[in-house]
Formats: sequence, C-alpha cells, structure tokens
Amino acid sequence: AALRVLKTLEREGRKPTPEEKEALFKYSGWGGLGQATSDYPSSGWKAKTRILQDLLTAEEIHSIADSSSTAYYTPPEVIEGIYNAVQRLGFQTGSILDSATGTGNFIGVMPRDMEGRALIRGVEPETFSQRIAAYLYDSATITQGKLQDVKLPANFFDLAVTNVPFADVVPADKLNKKGLKLHDYFFIKNL
Repeated sequence: AALRVLKTLEREGRKPTPEEKEALFKYSGWGGLGQATSDYPSSGWKAKTRILQDLLTAEEIHSIADSSSTAYYTPPEVIEGIYNAVQRLGFQTGSILDSATGTGNFIGVMPRDMEGRALIRGVEPETFSQRIAAYLYDSATITQGKLQDVKLPANFFDLAVTNVPFADVVPADKLNKKGLKLHDYFFIKNL
C-alpha cells in the first residue's frame, strides 16, 4: 500500500494527505524479505513477487533486494530512549546526521522542541525508504545513496544518531583503509 501511495504522489506531484501519510508510516522496508524480490521465489512468495513486478521497475526491485539483508528499522521506544540519553548529555539542538535514515524513524520520534530547531540531514541507500522519508519529513534533507558515496561536510554535524546497518560487507571508501565491515565503517564515518 505504501509503495502504491508513493507512486501516486510522485505521479501527481503533490504532498500526501493524512490518510496517505498513514500508509507511508507503515512501510518498514524489506529486511529479511529478500524472497519477495527473487527471480525464482518459493511457492509462498510467488503472488507477492508478481505484485512487485507489476508495480515496480526492475531497477526498483534490485534496490529492494540490495537492502533486504540490512533494512531493519528501529522501534520508536528504542529511539525515545536514545533521545532521552542525548538530552541528558546536554544536546538540545544543532545539525543532526542520520546516516541510515530508513523511512525516518529517528526524525519522526525526535523530541518536538529539538526537531523544530534542528538542521536534519539523512542518508538512505534504498530508494523507496528515502523517497518515503522525504515525503514524511519535508523539513529534513534526505539524500538517496550509500553513505560512502554521499558527500557530507566535515566537522559540521553536532550529533549523529542512527541505527547502523550490520553486515559483513566491506564498503569501498578511501576512509576504509582497514577494510572495516559495514557496521564498523558506519561508526567511523559518523565520527
């Protein structure tokens, strides 16, 4: 449903209605759902695969498949705890980086007094999550791309808050001279 709403919004070039926002909020990515993008799905996935093939381009399906091993979005309760800790440490507002934005849960759960004064920058490789986050949080700048490929200003961000993706992938980046795995790379890049 969220993908259908997204396609409609893009085709019509407009902002989402409250009902459409509800559908977009329910999108939770493809973590663990790689079978839905398979060229040869098991019998339980065939109908879902056909729906995706009718709705999406081959490139969009490939983007989903690439994210299926790392797209697990953080529950609001965990994010609230993180922001409570950040505020106890003295952070009130500033430039915030969410380098694995997903659909923007860290933006959506951000304390209102912080959000209204913060400059928020997100990075998300999976195209649907990035596009949905951009519709849900139009006051933030959400860039589509892999963290290692996105140009970010050095010494600019006051806070990096995200749920890093965990994988045995080694990102190709001049910063990654030690061959760090994806999750360790995210920690270093955010620092």
